[in-house]
Amino acid sequence: MKKPYEKFKNVGDCYEIVVPDPKNDTKNVTIQGEFRGLDYNYDSGIIDVLFWEFGDTSADVFYSGDILSVKPIETPSPEEDKFFTPYKERKVELGATVDVYRNLHTDNGYSIRDSKTGLVLAHCSTVHLKDARFVVSESGRMKTVNEKRKRVHAYIRGTLLAYNVNVTADYSKVLYNPYYHSLFTHEETGYFVKEAEEVICCGKYAYAKGFTLQLNDQQVRYELMDMGYNIADNDDSFVALAINEGFTWNEREGLWSK
Repeated sequence: MKKPYEKFKNVGDCYEIVVPDPKNDTKNVTIQGEFRGLDYNYDSGIIDVLFWEFGDTSADVFYSGDILSVKPIETPSPEEDKFFTPYKERKVELGATVDVYRNLHTDNGYSIRDSKTGLVLAHCSTVHLKDARFVVSESGRMKTVNEKRKRVHAYIRGTLLAYNVNVTADYSKVLYNPYYHSLFTHEETGYFVKEAEEVICCGKYAYAKGFTLQLNDQQVRYELMDMGYNIADNDDSFVALAINEGFTWNEREGLWSK
């Protein structure tokens, strides 16, 4: 039998949930809002639910075991919440190679830019790409970090499939924070993601599937130590062990994959 939280399906779908009242242990409260995803803690085994209550400015975190019931509801004004606005009446063609990045002047929206000309083509709420590559300008990242000012220096390049689509459960969340990492990272593992078969940009995050996780030297050392090997931080003998354990070195990327 499914647990209540397992009834959540697509990120962005709306539900009515019942949870314990935080102000009264003997009562429950009913909340209506939007499912924003699951947060897995593999060390503790805890699964949290991200849920945005209608009217709130941000999503709340609920322990999955506290979700007592889940009922799908109609999304309020679904088409009105999504938008697609061509910029300066420029034409946007499906199948074109584009760059996509967050537009901070819209409500969790994105800009679509022609990868060849650099011209902005449109602004929209969600973007679906295939054969995607996650790109970060290191010089732009360092300027952002040093000046603490947001600027466009990271984007996702790929073939435009569609816009204003929903994220399904077979996608994984990909994050980017220039203050912590120089590349996009897989939320569940913290490892790097540089390419993916498909990506959907929605809200504050990108969601990907069909990707290979990549690791730097230190992350591979930690993986090997988890396997029981005794390796010092500055010990380069881990290379032979890594290859023997199935890790592959990518000279062009300067990273490992498995």
